[in-house]
Amino acid sequence: MERGCDDSEGARGDSIGGSGAGGERGGEGEGATAASVRATLLVQLGEGLRAAIVAGDVETARVAHEAIGRLLGGPMPPQGEVAAEVLDLASERERRGR
Repeated sequence: MERGCDDSEGARGDSIGGSGAGGERGGEGEGATAASVRATLLVQLGEGLRAAIVAGDVETARVAHEAIGRLLGGPMPPQGEVAAEVLDLASERERRGR
């Protein structure tokens, strides 16, 4: 049973749809690359969300919606910095004597 979105022709014209957001910031350095990757992923998640809603797959739609929210709400990593520290498990185990 199809619920929610029945706008099968108009979905690509919305703010998340196929607007080409992934390639608009081509020459602005590393920060632009991160923004382009994020924008491209948002487009793909938006298309997947729409497909899940049309198919009636509520759980997949929920996961896609949550991922979109995290991408839109999270801070962009500063230019030239890594977003999260990587832990070397072998070194940490050695340090702890395990």
